[in-house]
Amino acid sequence: MDKIVDVRDGTHDSPVQTAVGHPLITSKHLLPYSLNKDDAYFISEADFKKTNERSKVECGDILFSMIGTIGQISLITEKDIDFAIKNVGLFRTSQNPEIRYYILSYLKSSIVNNYIASFMLGSTQSYVSLNALRSIPLILPDKNVLLDFESKISPLYKRLIENEAECNKLSNLLSLVTASISSR
Repeated sequence: MDKIVDVRDGTHDSPVQTAVGHPLITSKHLLPYSLNKDDAYFISEADFKKTNERSKVECGDILFSMIGTIGQISLITEKDIDFAIKNVGLFRTSQNPEIRYYILSYLKSSIVNNYIASFMLGSTQSYVSLNALRSIPLILPDKNVLLDFESKISPLYKRLIENEAECNKLSNLLSLVTASISSR
């Protein structure tokens, strides 16, 4: 994998929580095509910059949960990245948009699930190492096959992304309505 796409991870430090600032995203915040930042705590501008020196997330990157619930995968679709990551794998597919959906599909495959399961470590809390993520075996098809795959799968992923955004809006609306009703 790391011969094809840059693979990194977020900070392992524990930045101090602040009242305002930038959200710190961990595994529990990953959704398939977005993030749930509602319960993410904030970190200072200095910690945000320090964390992003090593692992700045960009639109089109893929995040992979490495600790606890392993294998949650999130394609980052938002343009304005205002968060930093902690203990989350980062596949820099923003640098290779022509293979983004191929990599995403592969990471979600049973082949990768089985591979990751064989590399899980930890007795109290499961985790997978950055080296295991970097070493995921991957063979890229011929460039024409990749371009054909991307052109066919791209509209499907775009629809999935739109559907998740709509579901998130509806969920937020339901929360507002429920809170309004219960306050009466």
